[in-house]
Amino acid sequence: MIRAITEDLLRWKRMKDRKPLLVRGARQVGKSWAIEQFGRDHFDNLIVLNFELYPKYSACFASPDPRRIIPSIELLIGKKIPSGTLLFLDEIQECPDAIRSLRYFREERPDIPVIGAGSLLEFVLTADSFRMPVGRVSFLSMYPLSFGEFLRAAGKEHQADYLHEVCSVHSIDELVSGGGAVPEPVHDDLLDTLRLYMLLGGMPAVLNAYFADPAHPSDCFRVQDELLQTFRRDFGRFASRAKHPHLEKVFASVPALIGRRIKYVNIDPDVRSRELKAAIDLLVTAGLIRKIHRTAAAGLPLGASVSQEKFKLLFIDVGLAGNLCGVSEQFVLEKEILAINAGASAEQFVGQELLFLDEPWKDPSLYYWERDAKSSSAEVDYVIAAGSLIVPVEVKSGKSGTLRSMRRFIEAKRSPIGVRLYSGRPHYDGKILSLPLYLVSAIPGLVKRIL
Repeated sequence: MIRAITEDLLRWKRMKDRKPLLVRGARQVGKSWAIEQFGRDHFDNLIVLNFELYPKYSACFASPDPRRIIPSIELLIGKKIPSGTLLFLDEIQECPDAIRSLRYFREERPDIPVIGAGSLLEFVLTADSFRMPVGRVSFLSMYPLSFGEFLRAAGKEHQADYLHEVCSVHSIDELVSGGGAVPEPVHDDLLDTLRLYMLLGGMPAVLNAYFADPAHPSDCFRVQDELLQTFRRDFGRFASRAKHPHLEKVFASVPALIGRRIKYVNIDPDVRSRELKAAIDLLVTAGLIRKIHRTAAAGLPLGASVSQEKFKLLFIDVGLAGNLCGVSEQFVLEKEILAINAGASAEQFVGQELLFLDEPWKDPSLYYWERDAKSSSAEVDYVIAAGSLIVPVEVKSGKSGTLRSMRRFIEAKRSPIGVRLYSGRPHYDGKILSLPLYLVSAIPGLVKRIL
């Protein structure tokens, strides 16, 4: 699989003032595979130290000085580490001393590029007792495969290239001319592919199972079940046994609550809210769920006007979310795409695609907008920034509709445009740009170019 993170890793390699790199991301999103493949393809030498499989490597980092660390590693692996070797420290959260040493690699051995990664890395970085070498380490975030990555992994490069062409238009007229820039047969084919992606999701192990035997997707569901059990087994690594029931309750409830503002009583009315809040925060730190905060959208940055207590949740992956909700293969492949799981699957898909669009060098953020006025309540699924513009994004079924909440947002915030994602082809009514769901990743670029 060609992962988009490879381009980001190449940019990191070419930096003149390159710092050691920490790659963040939940378990099983493909961090180790992508980094090792990058090391083999773009470096003459690659050394991989996995602290989880081989705890003995931790002793090499008793001193933070790379001039002592490198000779110790050489003795253990039985060979020299020449200048220019990529040193990959996998499951680095198992050796906090290795994280602390990264600042000194930049200062004492800049000739040895270092990448660290770990599935539960965030728990070390956010611990009160841990002092992060701020300013001396770069970060990169990694997620399950996006829809674009899935297209290329599935051998559908022509679809991916076509979408790139559609996303490169310079005017709304060009986008919607002739009843839609996307011909109907191509549009239908892309929707069919998107249905498959929403069923499978973007976890590499699931997709490997599908590509190995596309005729028997039941194997993919088995792998999804195994991944969900792996995540559950991790609970014991970052929480006490007493908290396990709360973690399990939140973990199992989130897929059914996608698109809804979180009220603790909807998760479990018999558990105190502070216990559920703590469980949510732990799962967020583990990368298994993500908070979508309400913003007043009073200006940029959107995060300057958020409500910390009002939020929605997204799951790590659209395929895993559907699995937990019992979404079946037949239902997904036969139903209108926005009817799957009562529309929650489409909102999950759009949310995670929008998160993927954020700069990988920073922790991404996503927001929604809501007005609670008794006589004129309104809610917009997502609010994003496109350059200097604030853009409301709605996920709606059908090819028509009042889009009342979006129009209220546009009027209240004087926004020049709103975007509706649906199952139809591109359309523009002068204020609202309607795009097919598979073009969600094109929204920022299209909006900036056509206005």
